[in-house]
Amino acid sequence: EYQAIGSFHENMTWIMKDGKVGFIDKDGRVKVEPVYYGARKFHNGQALVYTSKNTGRIIDTQGKTIKELPYTRIHTFKDGLAKVEKEGKVGYIRDLDYQEVIPCIYNSCSVVLYGHVAAKKNGKYGLLDNEGHEVLPFKYAHIFMVGEDRISFQPEGSNKFGMMDLTENIIIPVAYDFI
Repeated sequence: EYQAIGSFHENMTWIMKDGKVGFIDKDGRVKVEPVYYGARKFHNGQALVYTSKNTGRIIDTQGKTIKELPYTRIHTFKDGLAKVEKEGKVGYIRDLDYQEVIPCIYNSCSVVLYGHVAAKKNGKYGLLDNEGHEVLPFKYAHIFMVGEDRISFQPEGSNKFGMMDLTENIIIPVAYDFI
């Protein structure tokens, strides 16, 4: 009857029928008709369902919409966060409650590494923690997390890279083509 069935969480699991996803309960009863492009498992009686390949809403266990998500694209969740896009800007939402923890005000954002996100705003890079707090100011041409507390960075106006820690203490001087 179904092309695929997921594993149960909160007495519900996703099902796929004719390429669309819905949910059944532990007794096999359809609780949410398979009309979605994809879905995340239920947490606290709520699940994210994809209404198109990249957009979604939050539903309850009966399939009623709790909240439309205002994003034009929702990327895959990693380490509890998913990158989202809205009006040409990017940010992040949290997995369990789908709250925006990094607002959609950035031109670009890296994946979450070591609990941090390199973000670009107004042509400059800075570093945020996974709750959206600024760790390093937006003043760099490029930055990359290369370790738990190490950042490869390129100062504005330079074509060379160095390495620093999260408090901007220089570990390796700016003198290399790439780190």
